[in-house]
Amino acid sequence: MSIAFLVAEIIEYTAEDTGSKPEFLKVDGGMASNRFLMQFQSDLLGLPLMVSETKELTSFGIANFSSSSLRRQRLPAKISYFEYKPRDKNHRVSIKLWRKWRDILSRELLSADRDER
Repeated sequence: MSIAFLVAEIIEYTAEDTGSKPEFLKVDGGMASNRFLMQFQSDLLGLPLMVSETKELTSFGIANFSSSSLRRQRLPAKISYFEYKPRDKNHRVSIKLWRKWRDILSRELLSADRDER
C-alpha cells in the first residue's frame, strides 16, 4: 500500500503546482497486474485507473518506434484498457489510512533527524 500512498503524494503535489488534478491515470508495467493495488489506488485517488492490457507499454512503444524507423511501417497501435473505478466508501477509508501513514512517516523522520544530532 505504501506504493499507492507515494503515488498519491506525487499526484497531490503535482495538482498543487499545476492547479489541476488529472481526470484519470493510465497504468502499465508489472504492478499493473495486481488487481488489489490498482483498485486501492483508484479508491485512494478518487480517480479512474486505465490499466493497459499490454503490460509493458513502454517496450511496446519502443518496438513501435523502431519498427517505423526501420520499415517505415508501424505496429498496430490499438491498445485496450481495463478501467478501475473509484468507490466512494473505499475512498474515504483509504484517505484515513493515507493520513495515518503520513503521520507515522512524519514522526519517524523527525525521530531519525533527532537521533542524528
